[in-house]
Amino acid sequence: MLVGVLLIAGCADAESNETATEGSEPETTTAAESEDALASASAISGTAEAAASKASQRNATEVESPTIEDSDTTPTSTPPGASATPTIEPTATSTATPEPPPTETPIPPTETPVPPTATPAPPTPTPTPEAFSFGEGTQIIGEDIPPGTYRSSGPEGGFFGSCYWERLAGFSGQLEDIIANEFADYRQVVTIKEGDAGFNSEGCGQWSEDLGPITADPGAPFGDGTWIVNVDIAPGTWRSETPSGGGCYWERQSGFGGELEDIIANEFTDTEQIVTIAPSDAGFTTSDCGTWTLVGS
Repeated sequence: MLVGVLLIAGCADAESNETATEGSEPETTTAAESEDALASASAISGTAEAAASKASQRNATEVESPTIEDSDTTPTSTPPGASATPTIEPTATSTATPEPPPTETPIPPTETPVPPTATPAPPTPTPTPEAFSFGEGTQIIGEDIPPGTYRSSGPEGGFFGSCYWERLAGFSGQLEDIIANEFADYRQVVTIKEGDAGFNSEGCGQWSEDLGPITADPGAPFGDGTWIVNVDIAPGTWRSETPSGGGCYWERQSGFGGELEDIIANEFTDTEQIVTIAPSDAGFTTSDCGTWTLVGS
C-alpha cells in the first residue's frame, strides 16, 4: 500500500516537472511555494503510512481459521477484531449396531389327534311286560293265577251269549263255596282277593290285568258294561236314555268284588235316570239303560 502512495507522489512530481519545462519560460519557485509542496508531500506520505499501518493491523487480525480435516466439520469465518475460535462440529461416530441373536421360532407341540368319541346308542327301551292274562275254566288262586283285579274281553259264546263268573271259597261245588258271582252280557271287572281259593268263568273271553282305558274319552257317552271311574268314565252327573224295553239297572261301586258291600247305590227302573258319580267311586255298572251322557261335572 505504501509503495502505491510513493509511486503516485513520484508521478505527480514528474508531471510537475514536465509542465514546468513545457512553458516558454521556466517558472521561478519561491520559498513559500517550496514549503507548501513539502508539506503536501509530507501529508500524502503520512496518509500513506497510516493506510499502510491500518492494513498491517488488518492483516494481523485476519488470521485464517484452522482447517480441521474432517468430512463432518465446517470451517467458520472469524469477524474482524474477534478472536478466532474454531468451531468444531461433533464428529458422528459410527457405532456398530450389534446384530440381535437369532430368534428361535418355537415349534408348537404336535397334538395327538383324539379319536372321535362314539356317540352312545340310545338306551333300548325296556319293553313293558305283557299284562298277565288267563282264559276260561277253574283256576287255583296262588298257583294258577295271582289275586288281583282283572277285566274280561267280553261275553264270547257263553250261555245265551253271556259271561258267567264266580269267586270260590272252596271246590266242593256247593252253594256255600260261592263268595260272589255274576251273569251278564257285557264286559266285566272282577277283583279276586288273596283269601279266595279259586275262580271260575265261562263265556267271558280272556281275563287281563291290563286296566287301561277302553273309551275314547272319559267324558264321552257310554253304554252297558262295568266301567272304571277316573279311567274309563269321568265323575260327574250323567243322564240315561229312556229304556226301550225291559228295565234299566245301574249301580255305583266302591269295589269290584261283586259282593253286596261293594254297592254304594243302585236302581232298577223303566224310566230315564240321572246319576251323580263321585270321584271316590271305584266303578259304575249299567245294563239296558241305553246311552249315558255327561250333563254336569
